[in-house]
Amino acid sequence: MFGASANVSRRMSRRTSGSITGSWQQNELAGGDRDDRRWDIGLSFSRQMARDVSVSADYRHIEQTSDLPADEFKENRFSMRVNFLF
Repeated sequence: MFGASANVSRRMSRRTSGSITGSWQQNELAGGDRDDRRWDIGLSFSRQMARDVSVSADYRHIEQTSDLPADEFKENRFSMRVNFLF
């Protein structure tokens, strides 16, 4: 298995930040009968709403190709979080 990844983060304002991530990996399974390739791209934003409260939203797209059609897939995932410190 081998691959590469990258991440770029940026503070957009005093309370807001965001990041972009990407990765690629190739996995050749024992015996050489199967070769999988996976791409992963993500976006993330975070905002500090108050001293003890923050919100964040994430989007992620994953796509895998394979020599075996049953192991191929595409996935889109969106999540939101609210964090409280106490």
